[in-house]
Amino acid sequence: MAWNEARTSHQGAAGYRRIEATTEAVRDVFAWSTLEADVKTFVQACIHCLSVDGSVVPRPLGSALHAEKPQELIHFDWLSKPTATNGWQKILVIKDNMSRSVRLWPSEISDALATANGLLDWFTTFGYLGLRH
Repeated sequence: MAWNEARTSHQGAAGYRRIEATTEAVRDVFAWSTLEADVKTFVQACIHCLSVDGSVVPRPLGSALHAEKPQELIHFDWLSKPTATNGWQKILVIKDNMSRSVRLWPSEISDALATANGLLDWFTTFGYLGLRH
């Protein structure tokens, strides 16, 4: 199937079209024996359309990474909070997957430099697995 044409016909400038409209748009340019079935399959698998229709969006099962040693896998993400009196409103949450140790790193902004400083503080305090012998 001409997937690029189907994608453009389904989610192009006209927005996300239903099966019939997408089929007609593809049929204007291409023709093959299983066109209708292929377009129907394509549109029925559109994650945007599935979520708008209120259905449960199927997600493929994946594998999660898990640590076998402390400091082997570190999770981190930024949390936004109301602005404190000192101007800080961001918190970098850093967590070790194995030990579940958590450190909160407050900051005024959540940019790459603040993230690097928070992680540097973490590794200075707890060490880095690659340097242990």
